[in-house]
Amino acid sequence: SRGGNCFLNLRVVAETAVDGLTSNTSFYKPARKRDALRNVDYFESISSFTIPSTYPKAANAMFDSMRQVHRQNPHRKLFETIDDLPNTIAVKFRTVFHCERGTVLPLALIVVMHRFVEPGRTVLVWRGLIEGEGEFAGTYLDSTGWCVLRPAGIGDVDATDVRTCIHLVPTQLRLQKQLERSESTMDITVFTESAMRSAQQDKLELARLMQEMLLDCL
Repeated sequence: SRGGNCFLNLRVVAETAVDGLTSNTSFYKPARKRDALRNVDYFESISSFTIPSTYPKAANAMFDSMRQVHRQNPHRKLFETIDDLPNTIAVKFRTVFHCERGTVLPLALIVVMHRFVEPGRTVLVWRGLIEGEGEFAGTYLDSTGWCVLRPAGIGDVDATDVRTCIHLVPTQLRLQKQLERSESTMDITVFTESAMRSAQQDKLELARLMQEMLLDCL
């Protein structure tokens, strides 16, 4: 299918995009970069860390926990009748993020993730659209992410190496009300960083669910 081919192409990119990461790197906020060929700015976040659990147990626990984070939230629509359901997560929801400056940022998100399991590694790829609402209507982030999980080095036989790369391409459509009140238009960098931080609660819940699943497997 067209969607399947899209994910296959993303997997190929993922295999090369994260190989250059050094061990134990992490990110606090996305770095702004320039795509000279397309003449657009984009943001990139990379990370590399180790889960103290064997592969593929850790990889399976991460993917199952990602699904559970959305399934247990009654305000999120998790699509359960899609093709290849065991390896696909598709969800649509809204959230509100309270920025450090006191601004309230309402967001609408659509995310689709697919898992590829191969000998010795698991590759997760996803596409998402993040849309600002209310005062920030007309501001979008096109998100593409890759996560590669595989056994850690020979010295860490009971650990799983995790490397991620996230690309965010912002688009800002100037609506009439924003033209009339330009002070309400949030800087695109602030919008991107705020959208990234809005996922912090999900990350904490993901870590908790993973810990429970891994302990249950002992």
